Amino acid sequence: MVISDGMMCPCGCGMLLVREELIVALSELQDLVPSEIVYHSTFRCTPHNVHVGGHHASYHLHGLAADLHITGVDLAGMYQIVSEVAAFRDGGIGCYADWTVPGVHVDVRDWHARWGHYDGEYAMGLVGLTTAIARTER
Repeated sequence: MVISDGMMCPCGCGMLLVREELIVALSELQDLVPSEIVYHSTFRCTPHNVHVGGHHASYHLHGLAADLHITGVDLAGMYQIVSEVAAFRDGGIGCYADWTVPGVHVDVRDWHARWGHYDGEYAMGLVGLTTAIARTER
């Protein structure tokens, strides 16, 4: 897997930290999709994480998370595809209906978590996730 500019901290500080377990999982994901994966945020430095309202314990701060979308795939399809990667299926997946281009957050945490983000709010669990997906299908 090639580390792209889209994986560097978006603030322009030039910092980059992507842990090996995330690189392996993202490589597995790339093998599953015929189209381009666009990375919105992978690593975030602490000041940028604060600036964007990220959680104080965000997995982005430790190089363990990525926000992305898959070109030509709807949000439901993205969720299905990223769920095929064991590290994401067993870790964290969030669906974001209200990004400019809807997409997913994936991380390689050591526990299962699901959530959705729509109308500027988080909703936890599968209900939140499925509601976020439904909001993009209107």
